[in-house]
Amino acid sequence: MTSAVQIRLTPLQTLAQAYGISLEFTDAFNKVQNTSPYALEKVLNALGVSPCDTDSAAKQRLAEWEEAQWKPVLAPLTVWRQGDVQPLRIQLNFMPKSPVDWKITDEYGKVYTGQVALNPLNKVDEKSFERRGLIFSSKELRFAWHWHIEAELPQGYHQIELTYRGERLVQSKLAVTPRHAYIPSAMQQHQVWGVSSQLYSFKSSENYGIGDVNDLHRLVDTLAEVGASAIGLNPLHQVFPHDASAISPYSPSSRLFLNWLYIHPQNSVDFHQSDVAQLLYNQNKNVIESARNTELVDYETVADLKRPILEAMFQTFSEHHLAKDTERAKAYVAFTQREGDALHKLALYEALSEDFYNKDSSLWGWPVWPEAFRSPDSPEVKTAAVRLNQRVQFFAYLQFLMDEQLTAVAHHCDERHLDVGLYMDLAVGSGIGGADVWMNRSLYSTSASVGCPPDLFNQLGQNWGLPPIRPEALKAQQFEPFIELLRANMKYAGALRIDHALAIFRAYWIPSGETGQNGAYVNYPSHELLGLIALESQRAKCLVIGEDLGTVPNWVRDTFMDWNIFSYRIFYFERGEGNQYIAPQDYPENALVTISTHDLPTLQSYWQGKDITLRNELKLFPTQEKFEEEWTARPFERQALLDALIHNNVMPEDYSHNQADYPEALPQAIAHAVDAFLAHTPSKLRMLQLEDAFGLTTQVNMPGTVNEHPNWRRKHPLNVDDLKNIL
Repeated sequence: MTSAVQIRLTPLQTLAQAYGISLEFTDAFNKVQNTSPYALEKVLNALGVSPCDTDSAAKQRLAEWEEAQWKPVLAPLTVWRQGDVQPLRIQLNFMPKSPVDWKITDEYGKVYTGQVALNPLNKVDEKSFERRGLIFSSKELRFAWHWHIEAELPQGYHQIELTYRGERLVQSKLAVTPRHAYIPSAMQQHQVWGVSSQLYSFKSSENYGIGDVNDLHRLVDTLAEVGASAIGLNPLHQVFPHDASAISPYSPSSRLFLNWLYIHPQNSVDFHQSDVAQLLYNQNKNVIESARNTELVDYETVADLKRPILEAMFQTFSEHHLAKDTERAKAYVAFTQREGDALHKLALYEALSEDFYNKDSSLWGWPVWPEAFRSPDSPEVKTAAVRLNQRVQFFAYLQFLMDEQLTAVAHHCDERHLDVGLYMDLAVGSGIGGADVWMNRSLYSTSASVGCPPDLFNQLGQNWGLPPIRPEALKAQQFEPFIELLRANMKYAGALRIDHALAIFRAYWIPSGETGQNGAYVNYPSHELLGLIALESQRAKCLVIGEDLGTVPNWVRDTFMDWNIFSYRIFYFERGEGNQYIAPQDYPENALVTISTHDLPTLQSYWQGKDITLRNELKLFPTQEKFEEEWTARPFERQALLDALIHNNVMPEDYSHNQADYPEALPQAIAHAVDAFLAHTPSKLRMLQLEDAFGLTTQVNMPGTVNEHPNWRRKHPLNVDDLKNIL
């Protein structure tokens, strides 16, 4: 008989585990990777745990961590999923000597009361802490109990208050969540489909050289005519308007607010009431026409064209509405009140950014501003807010316009009976130099970045340059930043894709200055996050899709399935034994299926191997051998694709079954057959990427590059009104 070998952890490893850092993980190549001591120490430092470079220091940090866990009487927020086998119970770190009274006020105002019954059988833990003084030392014993609540509470956010011996002991929050996220009723009956693309890519005879909300409004009509149900978009988050190079929608300044470059000025009454705005437009018609005809989006020119027109509109709005307290002015005031402090800080950040950038273009964001301006609460920032009040109001007005116009598109989706409507995208993080980090510095670690370890498509790993959220800070803030984020991004959406949804469970932290090969996974409070997603999803009637690609364990997908969070299934990746494509019937029901994504080659690029040669040109392969290995394997993968179409009876007649007979472009009839293959799956949402519908070979974004490839700039070959010809 053999016994399991007990592995003794070092003090550093024990400390890392306490802070939720994984000591190992299974990579995309199904190999177990051990996290190095160097990475553990650096990630602990990024979490604010320092010093921990010696055994004694690590033990001291662990003792401090243990005491901190026992300090709060209640967790800042407790999340309970309705219908769980376990009753509603809350952990109480306290040993009262007399009864504790409790009161729960639900969000509708109803009050529930009772007394905490501390049955010894409910004790879950105890801890002894040594107290040392100058002369004496003593020990303090603390207990943790499970407090069971019998009250039937509704879904929502409720306030808990404990009173002990006549005095308030603690206040906390309780979120009661549904068992599942929302699924539209149409999807419960049959598969629905839609198209996806990047909003900036749309061409039309009316935009300013970048796709805008007006183009989106027109696309709704086209899709309604062909029976589509969804419009998938890139993140519409606010980027860095004063830095024309900072255009990635996945590295935004703020995930709470919208990119005002997507405003269509003529869709606002303020444009038609402003003689100056109309004059500026007419004077620049030739420049606007030229911007429309460029191959790539010229963000700087578009901003230079739109900003003066929008400024003129704001001046008219101020004079005709704000000064006269019209109904439109009241709508603006109501919007600013609803968005609250976050909108004020976003607008203030925009005004400060503009002010600093105009003086010195090297002052690209708060990390390089003068120290006094790196906090929104400093006296210097408050003084600047008064000086820049008009610009602060202007940037808030831009968000008002975007909200007004995007809300109109969402309503138009309902009017034209699109079952899903707008399918929005939530980026995994916010840029380090942006408004989100500036307005809530304590929430983020600015000495690490989120990324991923090496995988099949990125063999050097990826560093996305986005500061990760600190789990303990999120808990301390009662998960409010996460709730606000969900609400902001579900506001206009019938579906929301959560980019890199693995981060609900764990995020790969890469310490500053390191590569994607030298990071560690940090665990997050997934039960709480999933419950909040389900609650906000049901309230917004918004389907949730978890982007579960890359190094994602099977149990993550199983958990998503349990919560009705849709999986994100890419045709290229759905392989089984012998690297053969799985059959349509083997796809899950609760999933979005599509051929490709913005980060992957189009179908034509994949067929022709242009993605491999491009990655080689950009030096994204770790070795020449890896390049040659992929290049040699691609013909076999092409044949596997044809075999899948043949075996599932969607291969068009009279077309060769041999991949070698298509040495260049894949015939469009076969490309349509791939979409037909996905239509045969039981998956409830099928998305057609417009770049695939056009038969393009250009890739929207090449992960691992910034300026080496024209990421986030390419336009469609057809105007938005002509899209009906290819759908």
